[in-house]
Amino acid sequence: MLMNSQEKIPPFILTIFGASGDLAKLKVFPALYALGVKKNFTKFFHFVGFARTPLSNDVFRVFFSKSVLESKKKH
Repeated sequence: MLMNSQEKIPPFILTIFGASGDLAKLKVFPALYALGVKKNFTKFFHFVGFARTPLSNDVFRVFFSKSVLESKKKH
């Protein structure tokens, strides 16, 4: 029996250090979004961000969304 690519990837958590910084905003978050659009993640995928700047989950989601939208405008 053949397995699709989703079945080969074990569940995992991606930890992002510096999640409120420029690298995350300009590169990491747009790349994660692009991978998600292409459905390149297992359904048991989560990511956790750590930063010196305290952000609530809701504020972090807005920050992530804005970084993706700004990236799309540039391309």
